[in-house]
Amino acid sequence: MNLDISSKQKILIVCIVFMLFSAFLFLYGYSILDDKNHNTALKVAESEQSYQDLLYEQVGFEQGRRDLKEIEEAEFSPNKLFPKNTTLVDNIRVLEDVANRYNLEFVILLSGTGVGDLRTPGVVSEIFSAPYSLTLTGQFRDVMSFFQTIENLQFPTHITNVQINAIVDGEVTAILNSEFFIEQ
Repeated sequence: MNLDISSKQKILIVCIVFMLFSAFLFLYGYSILDDKNHNTALKVAESEQSYQDLLYEQVGFEQGRRDLKEIEEAEFSPNKLFPKNTTLVDNIRVLEDVANRYNLEFVILLSGTGVGDLRTPGVVSEIFSAPYSLTLTGQFRDVMSFFQTIENLQFPTHITNVQINAIVDGEVTAILNSEFFIEQ
């Protein structure tokens, strides 16, 4: 068997093989590349979204930093929010001054001011609570004015219990259980 293939036939066979190979690549190979390109485009879009989220967070962080600096320079700076154990006396003096302003008799019993102070739950810094009991005697409206005033003091105090008892002629005795928050 002699296979004499002419040049025309060789060119025709090469063209047919090339067309079949091209059809195979077009139908199968390009779809694989298209899927890879699509997946890459999705990853790029996710990366772009992540980048935009980071830029947004950076802007928020910078704004927070500026706000914190402004607050630190304010009259009621966060650094001064929790008094030191040594300035607890000043807080008691403020409470006493408010009571005197409203003509109230003022008695305070402080439960802890040092080693026995309670660590404030849920706080990782050195913030402790110093429980106290405050007894006020005076006119009912003056006691209520006292309560309204201590809601807006420059130091935090957490009122846990209030008991008001009538005495005579509109006078009341108010017992207030609360706690100061202090830094050690």
